[in-house]
Amino acid sequence: MEFNSIEEMKSKVILGIFGKDNNSFDLPDGPAVDKGAFTLRPLLISEQNSEEGMTSFYVVGQEIMDKLGMSEKEMLELARQNSMEKYPGEMKAIANFINVTEQMIIPDGVVIPQIYVLTNENSCCGAAAMFYQPELLDNLAKMTSKDLAVFPADMNCVYCVPVTSNEQIVEYQEMYQAAIGDAEHVLSEQVLHYDLANKQLKDLSGNVIEAIQQQQVQHRIHSGR
Repeated sequence: MEFNSIEEMKSKVILGIFGKDNNSFDLPDGPAVDKGAFTLRPLLISEQNSEEGMTSFYVVGQEIMDKLGMSEKEMLELARQNSMEKYPGEMKAIANFINVTEQMIIPDGVVIPQIYVLTNENSCCGAAAMFYQPELLDNLAKMTSKDLAVFPADMNCVYCVPVTSNEQIVEYQEMYQAAIGDAEHVLSEQVLHYDLANKQLKDLSGNVIEAIQQQQVQHRIHSGR
């Protein structure tokens, strides 16, 4: 990887997201934040081709931290800030996300749920936006006046469906597991629940998964696999 300056390298650091239990990446030791079934890691973007929708990156480890002269906590905060400023999250109706009309994806006479996609402007590790811009989940829940079932299917985006009961989320969990099967690159096999009344993101056991906030960055050394 070639950069013109240290400042250019720093400008390319963003937050990435990986599943702890279903991860096909060989992660090096380095700064990390655990959030439920997920691990947030700083990434160094090395190349981006917007036309092909491809982004190449390195997971930040000790070598990159040494080059930048930054501690783990500083690296995590830099990644959080850059993600918010350079890769702001956005919520889209699925028809807009895949750039087709609603009529093209909804068969006549078939009722399907409203589906929204949480990603970022570059669709690069956009699933992490649910932790660095959690207000996007809250805004959608407020707009629909419903809780949300959140499907963490991919590191680049998550799918959100308004729900009216916990039972409905359990039903979606069964459908989700059947749909993903043995897929290797699924971010997580567990559907999440955004609770509008309490403004909290939870797993199906009711454990609250908090956002990553400034001055609240906690880190650990992630053992590579």
